[in-house]
Amino acid sequence: MKLFRSLVALGCLLAFCGKNLFGQAGQSKQSWVGKLFVTLKPVVEVRVLNEKENRDVVLGKVTEPILKAAAAEGDFLWVTMAGLQGWISTSDVIPLDDAAAFFSEKIRTDPMDAFPYFQRALVWQRQGDYDNAIKDFSEVIRLDVENDAAFTNRGIAWIAKKDYEKALADFSHAIQMNPKDAWTFYNRGDAYFHLKKYDQAVTDFSQAIQLNPKYTWAYNNRGYTWYVLKQYRKAVDDFSEVLRLDGQDVFGLVNRGLAWSALKEYDQALGDFQKALVLDPENVRALKNRGLVYLSQGQFARAVEDFNKAIPLRPKDAELFDQRGRAWFKLKKYDQALLDFAEAIRLKPKFAPAYVHRGQTWLAMKEPAHALKDFNSAIYHDPQEARAYIGRARVWTSATNSKLRNPQKAVESAKRACELSSRQNPEWLDLLALALAQAGQFDEAIRLASQALHSPDFPKEKSASLRQRLRLFQEGRLPPPGSINMTLEE
Repeated sequence: MKLFRSLVALGCLLAFCGKNLFGQAGQSKQSWVGKLFVTLKPVVEVRVLNEKENRDVVLGKVTEPILKAAAAEGDFLWVTMAGLQGWISTSDVIPLDDAAAFFSEKIRTDPMDAFPYFQRALVWQRQGDYDNAIKDFSEVIRLDVENDAAFTNRGIAWIAKKDYEKALADFSHAIQMNPKDAWTFYNRGDAYFHLKKYDQAVTDFSQAIQLNPKYTWAYNNRGYTWYVLKQYRKAVDDFSEVLRLDGQDVFGLVNRGLAWSALKEYDQALGDFQKALVLDPENVRALKNRGLVYLSQGQFARAVEDFNKAIPLRPKDAELFDQRGRAWFKLKKYDQALLDFAEAIRLKPKFAPAYVHRGQTWLAMKEPAHALKDFNSAIYHDPQEARAYIGRARVWTSATNSKLRNPQKAVESAKRACELSSRQNPEWLDLLALALAQAGQFDEAIRLASQALHSPDFPKEKSASLRQRLRLFQEGRLPPPGSINMTLEE
C-alpha cells in the first residue's frame, strides 16, 4: 500500500560511529555521522552527563539493533530513539556494511548461539535480501522456539516477499507468545490489509492502539483501512489523531487530504496537501493528489503544474502521466494528452485507464477508429472497465462512417457499462437510449431518455439536445449521426 505505511525492516532509527572499532585510524568521527550501524549485544546503555556530579549516568537502555548517529564525540555517539537522547559507546556497534561478515564469523565460532543469527538476519533484511533473512530467522526459531521477535521479523520478511499468508501465520504465532506487543499486532494488521481482510486489519490496528495509545503508524494504517472501506469520516478522525500526536506527520497530512477529497471537502484537502508540501516539497503523493483535486475543481493548468513537479521525482509512474494527460485533455491540448497517455501505456502496457483516456481523446479529435481500438484494448486488459464499454457504444452510435456504426453492438456495450457502473449515470442512459432507438426499440429508448432527462445529475447544458432527441424518438425518427457530439467526458 503505497499510501499505506508498512514496517518492512526493523530499525533504520539511530546509529553511531568511532574509530577504534572500525579500523579507520585518522578518519574524523564526524564522517560516520548519519551512517547505519548494528548493535553487538541485545541491550545497549544510553548515557548522559550529570553536570552537578560531573559524571555520566545511565539514562536508559535501547534494544533496537540498527541505528544511526546524530553526532559523535570521542568514543561516543549521540542518539535519539524511543524518547531517549544520549550517548552510546562505539564499542557496542559495528558498521552495517561489515556486520554480515562479523556475525558470520561469530556463527562459525559458535553455531548454537541464536543472537548472531538474529542480528545477521536483520542485516539481510535491511539490505533487501529477504531469502537469507528468512533462513536466519528460521535458524533462530530452531535454536530458540520461544523467540517471538524472530517470528515477528520473519513475518515482516514474508510481507516484503508478498507471501501474506505465511506472514499472518508468523505474526499470529508471535502474538500467542507475547500478546502485549503492539508492534506485532500492527504488522499482522498490515498482512490482513494486503489480504483484503479489512475488518480483521481494523481489529489488529485497534489492538495495537490500545496497547500503545501514541502509536501514530497504527492510527495511520487504521485510518487508511477506513478510507478503503469508504468510511471517510472515521478515516479523518484517525488521521486527525495522528496529527494531534505529531503535527508534522506528512503521512497523516496526505492521508487526511485523501479522505477530505473523498468527502468532497476540497478546501480542507488542499490545506492538508499544502501543509505536507511545506514539510516535504518533493512529496509525490501530496503533489499528485493536490493535482487531482485541482482537476476535480476545473483548475486544469494548476493540475498540470503539480504533475509536472511530480513526474521528474517519479518518472516511471504511469498514473502520473495518465493524470497529466487528463489535464491536457480538459485544456483541449489533445496532442500533449496523447503523448502522456502513450507514455503511461509504454510504462504500464496493461493499464486500462490510459487506454480509456486516450480513446476519449481520439473521440474528441474525431478519430473514432483509433478510439475503438483503444476501448477494445482497455476491455481486453480489464473486462470490468465500464468507461471502455460506454466508449465503444459512443463509436458504434455516433460515427459518421457507416462501416463503424453498429446499433446492436452499441446496445450490448452500453448495457454492460450501466451494469458495471456503481451509480446510475444519466448520460450513459442517454447513450443507451440512442443505441436502442437506432436498433428500432423506440419504446425503451423513450423510457430511458425520459429517465435521463429528469435525473438531477444530468448536465443542464445538455438538456436541450436530449429533449430534441426525445421528441424524435417519440416520432419514430433518429437524429443524423453527424449531429451527435462524439466527445466523451468523464
